[in-house]
Amino acid sequence: MAAEGDEPHERIRQLRKLIAYHDQLYFDRDDPQISDQEYDSSYTKLLELEKRYPQYSDENSPTARVGGSYTPTFAPVVHQVPMLSLEKAYQITEVERFWARLAGESARQESCMAMPKLDGLAIALRYRDGKLVTGATRGDGQTGEDVTANLRMVRGIPPRLLASVPDELEVRGEVFMSPDAFKQVNIQLREKEQKEFVSPRNAAAGTIRQLNPLLVRNRRLDFKAYWAWTGQNDLRLSAVDTFAQLQELGFAIVEPVQLIDSIEQFKSYLEMLIEVRDKLDSEVDGAVLRVNDSTLAAKLGANAKSPRWSIAFKFQDLHVQTELKDVVFQIGRSGVITPVAKLKPVQVRGVTISSATLHNCQILDQFELRVGDILEITRAGDVIPKILKVAKRTENEHARHIKAPENCPRCNKTLIKKSVDLQCENPACQGVLLQRLKHFVSRDALDIEGFAGQRLEQLVKEKLINSPADLFALSKKQLEIFGEDAQQLATNLEASLNQARDTTLAKALFALSISGLGAAGAKALAAAFGSLENLVGASPATLSFFKPVQFEVAQNVHESLHGLGYIELIRLRDRGVVWPQFVPSGNIFPVARLLKHILYLEKAQQPNDWPRLPPVFISRLVGAKMMPDTFDKLRNITSNDLLATGMSKNDVTRCATQLDLLLACPAFLNLVRELEELAKVSWGKAASAASGPLSGLTVIVTGTLQGYNRQQAWALVEKYGGKIIQNVSTKTDLVVAGAKPGASKIAQAEKLGIKVLDQEQLFVMLGKQTS
Repeated sequence: MAAEGDEPHERIRQLRKLIAYHDQLYFDRDDPQISDQEYDSSYTKLLELEKRYPQYSDENSPTARVGGSYTPTFAPVVHQVPMLSLEKAYQITEVERFWARLAGESARQESCMAMPKLDGLAIALRYRDGKLVTGATRGDGQTGEDVTANLRMVRGIPPRLLASVPDELEVRGEVFMSPDAFKQVNIQLREKEQKEFVSPRNAAAGTIRQLNPLLVRNRRLDFKAYWAWTGQNDLRLSAVDTFAQLQELGFAIVEPVQLIDSIEQFKSYLEMLIEVRDKLDSEVDGAVLRVNDSTLAAKLGANAKSPRWSIAFKFQDLHVQTELKDVVFQIGRSGVITPVAKLKPVQVRGVTISSATLHNCQILDQFELRVGDILEITRAGDVIPKILKVAKRTENEHARHIKAPENCPRCNKTLIKKSVDLQCENPACQGVLLQRLKHFVSRDALDIEGFAGQRLEQLVKEKLINSPADLFALSKKQLEIFGEDAQQLATNLEASLNQARDTTLAKALFALSISGLGAAGAKALAAAFGSLENLVGASPATLSFFKPVQFEVAQNVHESLHGLGYIELIRLRDRGVVWPQFVPSGNIFPVARLLKHILYLEKAQQPNDWPRLPPVFISRLVGAKMMPDTFDKLRNITSNDLLATGMSKNDVTRCATQLDLLLACPAFLNLVRELEELAKVSWGKAASAASGPLSGLTVIVTGTLQGYNRQQAWALVEKYGGKIIQNVSTKTDLVVAGAKPGASKIAQAEKLGIKVLDQEQLFVMLGKQTS
C-alpha cells in the first residue's frame, strides 16, 4: 500500500475499497470481521484524507452514504424520510464541539435528551389506521428490506396501536437480542456444532433476515422505539414528548433517558449509564444526544449521511490485564490448528475469562508470547475474549517461549502452512477424524443417536473406522465393543444407523465438514440446486449467489465436491444412505440481485475476473425505479435511460462502457448459464399469485414434504399463488400434510371441515410430478 504522503489518491482508493468490503459484510451479510473501533479508525482516516485532498472526492465514497444496501432477497421498501446514521464520537471533546455548534445556532440555552445507544438493528415501522402494515430495515438509508413477517414475531412491536393516531404513522427503533437470549442462542448453535454469533447485534440482524418467522420468535428478539412521525410533519413534537407519545401507543422506549442542559450533566449521565449498563436488558455500546426542540432540529437539518441535531458517543472496549499460564493447540475437523491461551481467571464486565482463542498460529509470532507474560485482553463487542497485546513481559528469564508447533499434536505429521493457518493434511490423522466424526453424527448433520465422543474415540482407536462413511459399514458384532449390556446397546446403535440412512442432501452436505459451511448454507445450496450432480457442476461464483454462502466458503465447497467430499458422499450412497434429489422448482430473482452479486464477486474473488460495474449504476436505476425486470431488458439499456436517472454524463459513459464489458465477459455469461441451468433461476418480477392453482387460498403446511425443507415448501405454495399461514382457523382454506404432521392441526382442520391434502394430492393439484 502506498504511503499517505507519496500517493494520497491510492491510499484513499484502498480505504474506500476496504470500508465498502466491511460494509457489505456487516450490513448485508451480517458477518462482521473487525471491531467497530477498527472500522471507525479506517473511516476516520478516509474522512481526513478526503478533506485534505478534495480533488479526489467521489459521490460513491462510503463517507457519502449510509453503509448498507437493501437485499433483493426481500422486497424493497423506499423510506419516506431517509434513515441516516448518527455522527460518532469517541472523545468527550467531540461532544463538546457538537454542543458548541448548537449554541451557535440558537440564541438561548438548549436542552438535549440523552439516552442509551442500543447495539441493535435499526427498523422503520409503518402503521395505517393503527395497524402495522410494513416493517423495514435501514438498508442503504434510502431503500430497505421488507421484513414485516419476521417483525410480527418480535416482542415489543404491537400489531395494533393502543391509542388513537393519525391515518399514517411511522415509528423507528431498534430490534435487539438481550444478553440472556444471546447466550441461549449460542448454546443451541454450539450443541449443533454450527457457527456461533459474534455479538448480540450480529445475532439480531442475522435472525431478522431469516426466511422462517418461527425462528425469529424462538430467538426472543425485542424492540424499543425512539422516534415517530406522521406523514404531514416529522418533527412536530419535542424529543421528550415523542417518547411520552410512544409509550401511550404501546411501545417500550429506550431507557434510561435524561434531559441534559450542559456537558457536565452529560458526563454525569455517562457515568450513571456505565454503572447500570450491565443491568439493562439490552447491549448498550454508547449514549445518544438529541436536540430536544423540534424547531431547532429542523433548522439544523442533515448532511448526506447524518443528522446535524444528534450525535452518538461510543464506549471504548473495556480492557483488563491477566497472566498467561499456557497455550494449548486444538485440532479442528478441517485439520486447522488453533492456539488457545490459558489465562489466570479474570472478570470482564461480570464474566470470568480463563481462556481466549488466538485464532491462528501466526499471532504467536506477532505477540512473541512467554508463559508468565501479562496480557491485555478485552471482550470484543462485549462478547468474545480477545488478546490485544502484551502489557508486561515476564521477569522470569527461563520462562517458556510459546512457539507454533511444527507437527500435528495428534498424529505428529508435519503441518502445512495455508495463509495464516497451520493445517494437518494427514488423511489418517485420528485427531481430525475424531472431530469430523463428532460433527458427522451431530443433529444438523446425519443426526445419529448414541455415538458419543468416547464411543467414537474407541472406534477410531480400535481402527474399526477410517472415515465417517465407515460408520454405516459397522456390523452388529463390531458394535458390541461398548458397555456391559453390549448386545442391547449394539441393537440400539444399529437402529440409529438404519434410521440415519434416510437423510437429506442438506444434511449430507453439512456432514462433510467443509470449512466455513454451516447448516444454513448447506440448506440454501441443497434447496437451490436439488441434486448432488447440479452442485458438482456449479462454480464458486454461482454457489456464492445463494446466501449465506460467501465466496471463500463456496470455493471450499467446490474443492470438496471435486475431491474427497464427493468420494465420501458416493461411499455413503454405497452404504445405503439415501437422500431425495429433485429438479429445483426455480427461483425468480430481480436483475438487481444479479448485479449486486457481481459487485460482491469483484471484491471477493482473486484474481479479479469481473469488469467493475460502478455501484452508482445499480443505486440510480433502483432509486429511479428503472431497474430492468428481465435479463434481456438489461442488454437494451441505453445512455438515455441512464441519463434519465440523474447520472452525470461522465458516469453514464463509464457505466455504459462497463455494462458492455460485463455482458461480454465469459465469467459473467458462465455465471448466468449455471444459475439458469443448474438452479433453474429466472430473472424478473415474481409471477402474479393470481395465475396459480392456489390463487387466493390460505394454506398451512404441517409435517415434512419429501425433497423440501420448510422454507422450500412455503416457497412452493407461494409460487402457485397460495398464502402461507401458521394456525388453523376458519380463514384457512387448505391444509397440506406431509410426513409426521402436527396432530392438533389435522384435528382442528377436520373439525372445521377444511380440506386436507397429502403431498401426492397437492402435486396433482399443482400439475407437478412427485419427487
